[in-house]
Amino acid sequence: MGDGFSVIPSGQHPEALAPLPLAALRLDPATIDALVHLGVETIGQLAAMPRAPLARRFGDALLTRLDQAHGRVAEPLDPVIPPEPIAVVQRFAEPIATAEAIAHWLGKLMQHLVTALAQAGKGARMIELVADRIDGVPQHLRIGLARPSRDAAHMLRLITRRIQEISPGYGIDALAFHVRRADPLGAQPFEERLEDRTTDIAPLVDALANRIGDARLWRIRPVESDVPERSLASGPPLLDATRPATRLKPDDVRQLDRGVDLHPWHPRWPRPARLLRRPELLDHVIAELPDQPPRRFTWRGETHRIVRADGPERILGEWWQRAAEAQSVRDYFRVEDEAGHRFWLFRRGDGERPETGDLAWFIHGAFG
Repeated sequence: MGDGFSVIPSGQHPEALAPLPLAALRLDPATIDALVHLGVETIGQLAAMPRAPLARRFGDALLTRLDQAHGRVAEPLDPVIPPEPIAVVQRFAEPIATAEAIAHWLGKLMQHLVTALAQAGKGARMIELVADRIDGVPQHLRIGLARPSRDAAHMLRLITRRIQEISPGYGIDALAFHVRRADPLGAQPFEERLEDRTTDIAPLVDALANRIGDARLWRIRPVESDVPERSLASGPPLLDATRPATRLKPDDVRQLDRGVDLHPWHPRWPRPARLLRRPELLDHVIAELPDQPPRRFTWRGETHRIVRADGPERILGEWWQRAAEAQSVRDYFRVEDEAGHRFWLFRRGDGERPETGDLAWFIHGAFG
């Protein structure tokens, strides 16, 4: 005995298993509950019972588990075989250093890589190019893809756009493509009718992401919330913008809503394309209470005189999110100044009840 494990001598494992609970046999919970109700709590107590009554009441699965634990019935295990990494390598008898030679062999290697991906039923999501130099300093270059791909021309185009990052030094004696991440990808059609084609922005996303970085490329997705800054979130560039159907429980209060399911970005409530990171306080605001838009305000040191306005659009706080929002009110206005700039402003409070807000004005965004 030592370090949390023990070695059982041959032929003595039934005695070692006897004090263990029934859960060690991996029985279903209903069977364990029934046995405990009968007063059977350990493997030893179960092994001492007559087999025929157990088989009639609980079936053969119970006895099979018991026999497997005692070694009377084989229980073969399927080993977990790690997937083989996908890689293709080209070695050279003489080092290469010219751009033409490198481009030629990259094209050859990419064809072999696509073949290997097709045989594995995979599509590449991240590929690393490794160029082994004769001085022992390998050069690395990685590209990522927005969705699984086996498009040789597209992947080769992404590599060659950044090939200047590879320094050949005194020469390269081996080139290799390693698939660092891959997802399942079925067979691809050879031909597609022109009228059936849809616009695919994945190649554009790949080109931009590999140039500016994945973290700088994202897509705004709608979130069901009345508060503007909570009604959107960032997501992957190829995220489906349509909202999935929400399956409500029978006792959900939203079952009582028989109205039309409106999108959070419904054009009935115009919003700026981009909101400020956080609303910014305005200075020197002149506005009539309780529901008139501002006539003048100062933002970032510049005074704006309003010539047109629309509103208010009242947005209440989400009391189920934060208790402090139980009484909060925002009145939003779309305004246009003398220079034609359009802003989205709100007043904190309804202009009548002090508990709804302090009547401070904020800018939340600007229209294009």
